Amino acid sequence: MKSLDENTKRLRMHLDLLSQIEPTGVNFLTCYLDTSGSRWQTQASFRSMQSRYRQTLS
Repeated sequence: MKSLDENTKRLRMHLDLLSQIEPTGVNFLTCYLDTSGSRWQTQASFRSMQSRYRQTLS
């Protein structure tokens, strides 16, 4: 399993990416480790549109 620091960096990358995609705000954001503990999953729903964004960083 990756170190907490490494996971924190990846989480910040996700947040930066999300803010670029939808600067008006995120309705909700879910970040979690998958079952293997090897990658972050990020799901978000945006206030200004009903579409959802999902990405996996390995």
